[in-house]
Amino acid sequence: MSVRLQDQDRPPLREAIRCTGINSTVTAADTELVIRSALSQRRERVVPISEISSIHVEAKSVFPPVTIVLISTICLALMWGYGSQWSWPIMLPKSYDVFWSWSCLFAVLGLFGIAYRLLFASLRIESKGAEEIVVRLTTKKNATRFVQKLRALLR
Repeated sequence: MSVRLQDQDRPPLREAIRCTGINSTVTAADTELVIRSALSQRRERVVPISEISSIHVEAKSVFPPVTIVLISTICLALMWGYGSQWSWPIMLPKSYDVFWSWSCLFAVLGLFGIAYRLLFASLRIESKGAEEIVVRLTTKKNATRFVQKLRALLR
């Protein structure tokens, strides 16, 4: 795995391509990927770029948190309509307080879930001779830029 290749056909990179996540950092040099663990700086793997079979960004869907926000908002609107007859400011009977609080909490958590799923992704790199490399909790922008530059390097 730690074989250094001397590839004369490819032009050298001006700067290394890097993608940083919560568990590791992947750096692409001229002919190899260097994977450093975030937990231990001594753990380092080197994978030749010629052995990479696939690389892609995995992002999760925003529909589950959107559904939670939508259901919570509908519950809040129904409680406002039935509990206080659409009065402003909202004055609900005490029996609605627990449901109102939980619905607000789920709406806010759903909004945080939407933001998380829009901002973060995982980068998955599969090579021919080794186990796959997964860089978790990296920004989508950083991972997409890394994939585009690495694919351009592979051509």
